[in-house]
Amino acid sequence: MNNKRFIFVIGLLILLVSIIIGRLFYLHVVDREFLLKQGNSRSLRTMVMPAERGIIFDRNNIPIAVSVPVSSIWVDPQYLQMTDPDWPKVLSLLNLNPIKVDKVIAATVKQADKKQLRFLYLARQIAPPIANQIAAFGIKGIYVQKEYRRYYPDSEVVAQVLGMTNDDNKGIAGVELKYNQQLAGKAGNRTIVRDLLGNVIDVPGNQLAPVPGQPLVLSIDRRLQYITYRALLASVQKNNAEAGMAIVVDVRTGEILAMTSVPSFNPNNRRGLDPDTMRNRVATDVFEPGSTIKPLAMVAILESGKVPLDTTVNTDPGFYTIGRNTVKDVHEYGTLTLTGIIQKSSNVGISKLVAQLNSKALANTLDQVGFGQVTPLKFPGERSGYVPHPIIWAPFALATLSFGYGMNSTALQLAQAYQAIANHGMQEPLTLLRLNAPPSNGKQVMPAAAADQVLEMLKSVVAINGTATKARVSGYEVAGKTGTSRKSVNGKYVNQYMGAFAGIIPANNPQLVMIVVIDHPRKLYYGGDVAAPVFADVMRQAVYLFKIPANSAHK
Repeated sequence: MNNKRFIFVIGLLILLVSIIIGRLFYLHVVDREFLLKQGNSRSLRTMVMPAERGIIFDRNNIPIAVSVPVSSIWVDPQYLQMTDPDWPKVLSLLNLNPIKVDKVIAATVKQADKKQLRFLYLARQIAPPIANQIAAFGIKGIYVQKEYRRYYPDSEVVAQVLGMTNDDNKGIAGVELKYNQQLAGKAGNRTIVRDLLGNVIDVPGNQLAPVPGQPLVLSIDRRLQYITYRALLASVQKNNAEAGMAIVVDVRTGEILAMTSVPSFNPNNRRGLDPDTMRNRVATDVFEPGSTIKPLAMVAILESGKVPLDTTVNTDPGFYTIGRNTVKDVHEYGTLTLTGIIQKSSNVGISKLVAQLNSKALANTLDQVGFGQVTPLKFPGERSGYVPHPIIWAPFALATLSFGYGMNSTALQLAQAYQAIANHGMQEPLTLLRLNAPPSNGKQVMPAAAADQVLEMLKSVVAINGTATKARVSGYEVAGKTGTSRKSVNGKYVNQYMGAFAGIIPANNPQLVMIVVIDHPRKLYYGGDVAAPVFADVMRQAVYLFKIPANSAHK
């Protein structure tokens, strides 16, 4: 009997040992990966080590976007000791509402078994001195994480070009978005180990150091950008306008030297940002360009070979009937030469000349210089504009198109079109990056002879009796074209205008092209009154900055 009992006890012990061994085998071999993950999720945490974002420089190597060190404060709700007497001091330093914070943390603790709820930000991108104060309290469950924040020294002056970054230091607009991959660098990481009380007890050596972002040198000249912004803002305020936009381009290289919009915003203060002020209107806003298109129509006319250079056109009695529609001039100009049509900005004169062409001729010219398509710049949010297909161009539609109605464009597209006129028909791709060598990928978008002849005509616009006498710059020959167009709202023209001026300086040796557009000026509204003075104001200083000699001879 005793032997049987002994054997039973031994058997039971063997069974229990077998179960324990089996369980250990299962845990250490079969279920090992799962248990490791569970254990690590409770004790290990991989901390991201953010990379410093690359500096953005202007063309003269002046920093216009830099990264400054900041800190973020986060907590692990499971370990956080809110009973610590210094906890209220933390909330006070961060300007946080204790009641709201307590509710959020309480709700998080209830679901603390979920991995993603073991990490909760209290504040992002705060000044390091404040973070150091919080760290000095030594409250368990509170952690300080080093980060970077973007700082823009010139604030709103270059805001729409640079764009901005989000709280995670990623580009979300402008140059910051377009070149985010180059600027961002590569984040590193490190692993921390915590005990059951949340204390960091070990930092393993398997750390990956962050790789800083690469610097970026823009074509923007910080000095000219400021001058342009100031002049544009003054015109918008003086004329009680809704908005304004301006761009300056190097004729020889296609580099954008200045590009700005008003109203602007302060990218250093993200509170209450208005999306309307953040967009780069030069690239994103489309409008009917009005008479600034006439020089392009004249290129098509000259290129056709059907209209001799000495042609004259009778524009009396100041209007031109096409079917049931009428094209009108502001005044009666009588008989005009081709130059006179451009100088007086005669709708009648340009319409009669375009009527002699195949409609595809104008379509081809507009397409060649880039209207109706995004520019090579491909700026974030850039729009392509619209040019109707020539198949649907009735005679009146063709006439209105010749003076910039029935289509729309961006100021960026106008800039690249006038750059080609100023550069003997050779169009250089627009760029926001500084070029260290002459461009080699230009395209001949119009015959050099036609471009030069139209450039000569554009000089008369700034001369006495032209529409842009306010664009004059003492000592320099200026060429350009005014444009004034009604705004279309919900498909109907309203009593609001866009006043524009496209200018070239020096006209006898073009180096700079500038487009200025004033949106809905409520006093004067003609391009020659509201936009041309901005050109003159900026160029008086630009010729000095770039050491452009007065009355420079043609090369």
